[in-house]
Amino acid sequence: MNEDISRIHSLIKEMKPGGWFREDKSVVELKKIGSTAVVNELIKVINGEIPIGLLKHSLYLLGEIGDSNAADAVSKYIKNNLFDTLGKPNHNDLSYAIDALISIGISSPNVIEALTEVINNHPGYVSQTRQPAAYALGKLGDKTSIKTLVNILENRDEGRHTIESAVYSLKKLGWEPDNSEAGIVFYVWQGNTDKCIEIGEPAVDTLINIVEDRGRVGLHSQMFDAIAVAAEALGEIGSDRAIKPIISALSYYPHDLPPGNTPENYTPTITDALKKLTKQELGGQFLSWKIWYTKNIGEWK
Repeated sequence: MNEDISRIHSLIKEMKPGGWFREDKSVVELKKIGSTAVVNELIKVINGEIPIGLLKHSLYLLGEIGDSNAADAVSKYIKNNLFDTLGKPNHNDLSYAIDALISIGISSPNVIEALTEVINNHPGYVSQTRQPAAYALGKLGDKTSIKTLVNILENRDEGRHTIESAVYSLKKLGWEPDNSEAGIVFYVWQGNTDKCIEIGEPAVDTLINIVEDRGRVGLHSQMFDAIAVAAEALGEIGSDRAIKPIISALSYYPHDLPPGNTPENYTPTITDALKKLTKQELGGQFLSWKIWYTKNIGEWK
């Protein structure tokens, strides 16, 4: 037994930093052994009890081996390491810990609490941890997580990956959206324009927020699907308050497409909404619509 532990320690110590560590010889060998003894020693690594191993490698291995006994240990690590020594969100290592919990697949109270603490304590821009945590809550199937996931949809600073994961998880958990802000965001990200139109005027403020807050220059092209759905619904509902935000949406460009390009059908959807709201046909140029607005509605601020 001592020989086995000694060999495990040697393999842990030989794990190399950097690179594609999943192919590291020591990592591959430890995964192949996959014994309770390996799991116990890796838990000691993440607990800081033995300073010979590499944290990311150890978290990865605990997930790959999938021993249920590791779930609470990984959860404890997450709760104790939400922030780094400078008080900033510890997104790098925690992303590996969350992935490990997803792989282990155990929905214990400690696991759900740890994932919830990530979402409650890390701000919206830290998608490296919020996104996998939101995804994990749905994957693990714990319906007590619904409120946490709904809160994500109400956060206007949330990134697209986290919104997508929250929508996925809420759907998986059987959440039935209502006419609240979260419900409308859910419908938009599901592409359910008809439901937004059915809600009507009560949906207008949230739809405008989606166009304004979630359509800034530099965002990924997939965000533009949500903007287009919201704009289309606003055009059908017929709110004059939506005119300026929708005109502004013509000036948005995603960072993952060539300059001056937007996703297919995005501009036609925006201009069609403007046509319904203004009875004007000015094409897809932002400047043309801005000039029209200043002449016919008011100052552009």
